[in-house]
Amino acid sequence: MNQRINPNLLNVLPLGFAPTLRFALAKYGGGIVQISGSVAGNVHARNRFGNYIRPRTKPVNPHSVRQEAARAILSYLAEYWHGHMDQDQRDAWDIYATAVAMTNRLGETIHLTGFNHFIRTNACYLQAG
Repeated sequence: MNQRINPNLLNVLPLGFAPTLRFALAKYGGGIVQISGSVAGNVHARNRFGNYIRPRTKPVNPHSVRQEAARAILSYLAEYWHGHMDQDQRDAWDIYATAVAMTNRLGETIHLTGFNHFIRTNACYLQAG
């Protein structure tokens, strides 16, 4: 049976009972060939020994100096993208993004957005000093 969450029910369910939507990347063949991500409290991953499943844990937020610096850089770059760049500059990053292919966790080719490439590139420059 193919079970799906009815989006109309999300408005009707009490707050504590609304399902948390989490998605994993899955590759299908003769069944599921590969899966990566989090579903129903379980993390599906792969290492050099093969696929495995482990319980999902709550990530730690250490508030380290390095983490705070990284957050400040991301915040600065997002503000710069939206407030200081003109549309021609953003369009140039979008054109670059269509020309550059990346590989996701399952080995599939994907294209990031111009914003993603802008943040990714300039965060490295700012962190390097």
